[in-house]
Amino acid sequence: MATKNDVRCFTRVCAREVLEQALLETQSLAARRLRLLAAGAMLLVAGFAVEAASYSSGNYRIPYDTGTRVTVLTDHLTHVPPDRVDLVGEVDTNTFTPNRIVAAADGVVRFIQDSYTLSCPSCSVSNNYVWLQHSNGEWTKYSYLRTGTVRGAAALAEGDTVTAGQYLGDEGNIGATTLTNLHFEVAVPDDSSDPIYPAGGFIKGVNRIPVICGLPSNVFVAGKTYTANPCHAPELAQGVYRLPYVNGTEVKVNFDHLTHYPVPTRLDLKGTGGRSPYHVAAAADGVIRAIVDNHTKTGACSDNNYVWLEHPNGEWTKYTHMQTGSVTTNAGLRVGQTICAGTYIGDEDDVGCADGVHLHWEVAVPTDPVTPFDVSGGYINGFNRIPVVCGIPGNILIAGQTYPAQPCGSSDCAGKVLLPPMLVYGTQAVLSSDEIDSNNSDFRVDTFASVGLRAAHRVTLRPGFRAAWQSYFQAAIRDCNEMQRMPGCQLTLP
Repeated sequence: MATKNDVRCFTRVCAREVLEQALLETQSLAARRLRLLAAGAMLLVAGFAVEAASYSSGNYRIPYDTGTRVTVLTDHLTHVPPDRVDLVGEVDTNTFTPNRIVAAADGVVRFIQDSYTLSCPSCSVSNNYVWLQHSNGEWTKYSYLRTGTVRGAAALAEGDTVTAGQYLGDEGNIGATTLTNLHFEVAVPDDSSDPIYPAGGFIKGVNRIPVICGLPSNVFVAGKTYTANPCHAPELAQGVYRLPYVNGTEVKVNFDHLTHYPVPTRLDLKGTGGRSPYHVAAAADGVIRAIVDNHTKTGACSDNNYVWLEHPNGEWTKYTHMQTGSVTTNAGLRVGQTICAGTYIGDEDDVGCADGVHLHWEVAVPTDPVTPFDVSGGYINGFNRIPVVCGIPGNILIAGQTYPAQPCGSSDCAGKVLLPPMLVYGTQAVLSSDEIDSNNSDFRVDTFASVGLRAAHRVTLRPGFRAAWQSYFQAAIRDCNEMQRMPGCQLTLP
């Protein structure tokens, strides 16, 4: 077995310049798409002659307070003129408290207009707005804000420095709108000393399509609803796991590490194409640390039925909403028992905080050895990692896709892998049974992206490879689809 040798990139030591335009973006190996950057080309959109836009060089958060559910009214394609977006936050029908708008990234407040009170389709000169300037040369605009909330409630003034997630003011309907919403845009002024038209706050420059952290495609899509969260680069699991169902089960991903609500990096899975109840299986060898399967009701999170397994690599996996009695009775399991990957542990159901029958599954690392999780609901006292899964394209589960549950085997991995030119905005895991070579290609890991390269013999990073500050990057020498085995499991590969 090769000697373990991990190299992580989560500090400024690994920082590299990230170029403004991407040749190729990727969310995972299974979800790539080309970016058509027609530099200098002209488009005709709803009567507006506009230059084909590039994507923002910055990676921005959704500009609403953390936890807010945000629906995209118009995206960069449907907005007139294009490359801007209109968003609306979900209203709390109990309090009807206005939604709080926050800075999409660190920056300096350059312009504030929050004294207007008019709301009408032709009131563009009466927009209330804030413009922030960011260190990468891009500016962001927040428009239609509620009267007086920027200088008042947020206590901001021109020249103030703000951080990502800092309160800027309330969502409103002041200016060229009749609906309470937020107009948001990313732009680069032609002249930073004279960047906007004060009446309405319109940019004297060009807009860029906002790249948003934590979204499945990293861009807003009209009609979609997202949860506002801070930008961060989540870690990839150190272990390689099998799908947590018995062999042969077709497993659909309802929500992946990006779309799971309210906490990302966790997943909701569902057996399909066969007869229910679908049998859940251990994703790796481990020791059972908790079993709760006596609850019977759907609704309360405190009524979750769940199993926690501790694995030899220090990671834990959780299996939630299990059918009543299926763990202790049907599977005959008990706390403290050692089980192997693929062992039947109970049945999929909807007990506890569930909307329909499914399996909630997560990989986590507890930070409190005395109380690794809360007994009520089974929530981890620690942090989650994105599961790396054997035998599927890209090794990362993608919402809407269906995969077969099967054992991990070395045949699942590619041989020598040459990395192509690409800019990774989301999550990517590359596993090789031989070696991985960046091949002098322009392979870039963007801010808040997460990338793992694992090869049995060698990982070579050559000139052209770049990992941005605040990205998560790991290169490791490990056997392909390596899963640390427990005593008694080495001779079986269930």
